[in-house]
Amino acid sequence: MDQIQPAMNFLPYTLESVVADVRAEFFPHLTVETPIVFTEGRPVACIAVEGSDSRAISIHPALSRPDTPLSVLRFIVKHELIHIDVPAVRSGRRVVHHPPAFWEREYEIAPESRDCWAWIRKTLGEWLVVSHGTQSAEVSVRRRRPRKTVRRSRVGARPGTLAPHPLPLSHCGGRGGP
Repeated sequence: MDQIQPAMNFLPYTLESVVADVRAEFFPHLTVETPIVFTEGRPVACIAVEGSDSRAISIHPALSRPDTPLSVLRFIVKHELIHIDVPAVRSGRRVVHHPPAFWEREYEIAPESRDCWAWIRKTLGEWLVVSHGTQSAEVSVRRRRPRKTVRRSRVGARPGTLAPHPLPLSHCGGRGGP
């Protein structure tokens, strides 16, 4: 397994304390270790097998900001730990990482999910790429280009000058986010 280089933590709290608090409140029955780090990569967050007795949680360093609300990190940790309780299921050739039981559990313990996803969408903006088909959210290394342009008339502007569309570029619906 390749070594992953952790990124710096700029939060006013530690990731380890977030995991400890969430585990104590919602997952006291878990016996596996759950180390957590900010690491470079595309997913906003993920949990991976790290041996038989450990699951490592990785969070994108774009969320390592002094203004990241504690509620957002608590929500992400809850979401990742639910993967231990509600494992992926096979549906034909596909592996469904978020089966209905997963979303039911998240809805039960994370009523803040909509507010947290709203903060993530607002903060990561054009760098956030959401795939409803794979139920994943990733941070792109390049900003998305605006999907649409509009013609604006300005005093002194050349006729036909294009400007970016002023409306938000993405909308994520559905219970619990991607």
